[in-house]
Amino acid sequence: MIKVNVKHLLHNFAEYKKKVKAGERVVILEHKIPIMDLTPYQEKCSKPGWKREHFVLPSTKTSATEICLKTRKEERN
Repeated sequence: MIKVNVKHLLHNFAEYKKKVKAGERVVILEHKIPIMDLTPYQEKCSKPGWKREHFVLPSTKTSATEICLKTRKEERN
């Protein structure tokens, strides 16, 4: 994984494009904060987040932490 700020990426785009094509992941930073990734194209990509199934919490008086811990214990058994 390579980290690069936006300005440097724009001035050296061809160099980073070659690295991405070779399979490298490039994390783009703005003021030292990651804002996006450049990754190689994958034909068989997993579903985007908005298409994935989501765990819906039941409406009870149990905290989300307790529900998560209970679910993890059940999955391990």
